Amino acid sequence: VKSEDGKPNNSEPITADVTSANGSACSITSIGADSRQEVDLLSLGNDRPTQLVRRYGNLYTETRLDAFDALEDLPEIADFDDLKGKLLFSVVVLAFRSIQHTLADTRTQVRQLLCLPASDAKVHEPAACHVEDAISIYLRKSVSKYDTSKNIKEVSEQVWSTLYDYPSLRQCEGLRRYITECVQLAWALSVQNPPLVIDYSCDVFNDDIHTRFHTSDPESRRVRCVLWPVLREGDNGPCVYKGVVIT
Repeated sequence: VKSEDGKPNNSEPITADVTSANGSACSITSIGADSRQEVDLLSLGNDRPTQLVRRYGNLYTETRLDAFDALEDLPEIADFDDLKGKLLFSVVVLAFRSIQHTLADTRTQVRQLLCLPASDAKVHEPAACHVEDAISIYLRKSVSKYDTSKNIKEVSEQVWSTLYDYPSLRQCEGLRRYITECVQLAWALSVQNPPLVIDYSCDVFNDDIHTRFHTSDPESRRVRCVLWPVLREGDNGPCVYKGVVIT
């Protein structure tokens, strides 16, 4: 399905506990609403949470389709639509996994350098908490400055090594651009407070967090394939962008 013209129209998040006309968007009123945050969300510009959610939607509705079309131009993979879909889904998962490891390592190194208590310490020192908060704020305000090139390389190499039977993937500029955008957006989403995380674990269709792809059986609730992960506000938190599945 080259054009995937049945894509859901959920690229415009809303700010109330209602959904858009086709039921595709989720409430995002709570994103960044914690009064304890010491960062002016408006100063973040395009890196503020609501804009990042829209960017996540555009990653599916636009960038992913561009990458899909670019893969169509590769003779050795052009006829394998399922493989192309799984590849593009896997890139998102790998991007978040790579970024989360980097973020955890970075925080650990800072704690060790400054002799801060471990994150799971039972006793919290106020001064240490202030440092942790300051680091979190800085990461959110410097999203566009962070160098994700190592993560982009890591994800790319994982793709090349897994699909070694398709060497032309290395020269696919559309795929390379998609990998880069996935990694950069994964970083921007992961440093939010709370972090915006992906979820693709559910095997039963849920109207609150899923949108059916147009080739789905509308009578079935069994998720046969996940095309796009759910985006949540924190682990097991509220849905801020619905996942796309085939039932």
